Amino acid sequence: MKRLMIIAALATVAVSTTAYTPAQARDGAIAASIIGSAASQPRSYYTGPAYVEPSYAPVYSACRVEREQVVDQWGRVGYRRIRVCD
Repeated sequence: MKRLMIIAALATVAVSTTAYTPAQARDGAIAASIIGSAASQPRSYYTGPAYVEPSYAPVYSACRVEREQVVDQWGRVGYRRIRVCD
């Protein structure tokens, strides 16, 4: 078991050190293009009223939850919740 853990730890260290590639800024060309495109677009915080279809809530009758006493086949008494709608 120790041998397996040592091999797994060495493999993790080997992969993490060989897979490292430093980031390249390339004179900031990518950052400049992102900032420039964000600055050139006008910001509109109010787009005006949008049409929204009215949502109709489902109509429920007056329902309530009642507890009913039940007895299982071994004689143990328990309670069960039942939804009762008028």
